[in-house]
Amino acid sequence: MTPSQPERQLEIFIKHRDVPSDAKHDWRDVRVVGEHTISSKDSWSQKFLQLATYVRHIFSLQPARRFVHGLLLFGTIMEQWVFDRSGAYGPEAFDVTADPGRFIRAIAGYALMSDEELGLDTFIERNGPKQYVSKFQ
Repeated sequence: MTPSQPERQLEIFIKHRDVPSDAKHDWRDVRVVGEHTISSKDSWSQKFLQLATYVRHIFSLQPARRFVHGLLLFGTIMEQWVFDRSGAYGPEAFDVTADPGRFIRAIAGYALMSDEELGLDTFIERNGPKQYVSKFQ
């Protein structure tokens, strides 16, 4: 990841769809971020803080970002989070093996969300690697 990489690499993330798949990953392109561990939920606070650190880094490199979606996977238990600049909130965790349809809907939903649903201000448009403010009509 560039620029200014945190100590750890992202485990789960979805990047902007306009970025070529062979391009080096950049924090400015991250749309959804996640952490995965095979440990039990005993390590929850450590993983949640790591996820929050990633989100803080995303906010610093995407200053017009209003909120960031994140997820935590503890083995088969999934938690979905939305971070805004005042904190984090999310629904109750669920077991992906007990409710695989919900898991598929969550991942597909993240991949198919519009920029507005991902927390990006829609007045900023992308043209390849460049970003610019669009003309208001």
